[in-house]
Amino acid sequence: MWSVNWASPFKEEIDSLQPASRIQCNIAFGELVVNFSDTYISNSIHTVVPVLVDMLQGIPFLRFDRTLSWDGAAYHFAAAVAELTFPSTDWALPDQLVFSTVSALLRVSNDHPNYGVQATSAIFDFTFQTIARIHSSTCKLC
Repeated sequence: MWSVNWASPFKEEIDSLQPASRIQCNIAFGELVVNFSDTYISNSIHTVVPVLVDMLQGIPFLRFDRTLSWDGAAYHFAAAVAELTFPSTDWALPDQLVFSTVSALLRVSNDHPNYGVQATSAIFDFTFQTIARIHSSTCKLC
């Protein structure tokens, strides 16, 4: 069974504040992978999947810079759901990052079933890690 790669470059940055520009770059990468041609994915799958897995593994450990792009998200949320639009800058950066990374992993594993176990294991590990971080937080609402 696939497990967490704690040698990930994101491990060095646990609980580090990430600038919005870096998060937006990672979001763009996930969106780019979703739109890659089948041929390109086939030729670069050995590079793309580990990068996406490392990105997803690191998300629960990041502290996100709160930016002005978060303002007004609640106001636009109902409109986005009603229109069933693709997440835009109206979504908070962590939400956009998770959506684009998971979407890219699912797209790649759909086209290349032999990577399905690695992709779904990474998604489940992300979920378990996020839940563990919520339970161990000092948040009074959790």
